Amino acid sequence: MSILVHSRDIFLSTQQSGSPGTGDQTFSRFRMCLNSAPISCESGQQTKLSLTQFSCFRNFYYINQYNCRVDVTYIEGGVQKTKAFLLDKQDYGNIGDIAAEFANKLKDCFGGTTSVNAVTKPAVGFNIGDTGDRVLSAALSNMPANITDLVIQTRQHDGASVTGGDTDVTGTNDGIDCPSFGDSYVILGGKRIATASATAQSFDLDHADNATTLTIKGFYPMQKTSMQYMYLRCSEAADNLQSQNLGEDSEVQDSHMVGSQIMAKIPVSNEVCAWQSYSSHCPYFVNSTNRNISEVMFELVDHHGRIIPKPATTIETDGNLFSDLTLKVDTYAVGGNEHTLNTPVKNYNYETNTIGQIQGVIG
Repeated sequence: MSILVHSRDIFLSTQQSGSPGTGDQTFSRFRMCLNSAPISCESGQQTKLSLTQFSCFRNFYYINQYNCRVDVTYIEGGVQKTKAFLLDKQDYGNIGDIAAEFANKLKDCFGGTTSVNAVTKPAVGFNIGDTGDRVLSAALSNMPANITDLVIQTRQHDGASVTGGDTDVTGTNDGIDCPSFGDSYVILGGKRIATASATAQSFDLDHADNATTLTIKGFYPMQKTSMQYMYLRCSEAADNLQSQNLGEDSEVQDSHMVGSQIMAKIPVSNEVCAWQSYSSHCPYFVNSTNRNISEVMFELVDHHGRIIPKPATTIETDGNLFSDLTLKVDTYAVGGNEHTLNTPVKNYNYETNTIGQIQGVIG
């Protein structure tokens, strides 16, 4: 049985003040220095560190380097072509806008006189909740006439990254790596390609060899974002557990449970990402048996342990991407355990009065 012996709050902000902070003072990674007021506990006590409040403005985009990539391979005139296109990294008001962006970027892969038919679905302006199945459908015409073996993939496996500046990549030339292990299948409703394959299709394609028309359809509903939560990791986390995929941006056994530094998960919303505990027993916490804590490191990551995507490299130090949070520090007396040595303690105090005892024996 544990007994609460002390409690206090810590209020923390990662907003810059004055000159920019170091590499460990950003939105994605920040340090809580406690040198002048360390968290300490005595023998037989332990510390419980809880997140009771978190808030930040969502100044990062729903479509980003982790979910914007689509790979395209085909043979043109007997020559193998390996290409990719990137959806513009930004927010989209509705999934119809994303479908139109997809069709236009796919058209640019083939170049020439290739055009998009005006029947792309979901239609521009289509919002989640409107009547419809939300499944992607697009048609291209006037394609080059000598294309065969067309394959379009939304990959989630280990492989080379690309950027908009790479050869044979259509997209924004922002220099940001877009990995092969990505979440574009979630956005576009395509089949996830989990292992490298030259023939696996993410979409249902209607394209005969050497044909100048292409119809492409998804398999599942589209959505505007692939990130439901941000995960707050803490260097003091010792005994929490997580499924392995929450910490790896590569191929892993998702169902395996491993030790975790995750302290809390924060819902991602349109304008503000926030979490607030309304109970004295906060569900998000870590236990620590460290007798003295002078520094704690925090990281904010997504559902695959990747740093939160930034729309600009300087937004954390010079811009408006920062967080505000409240931590509660509880100290509990937990007593000893079955291995605690409980032998009697010999009193070697020379002022102990033993004269009367000796006289009684002599008498």
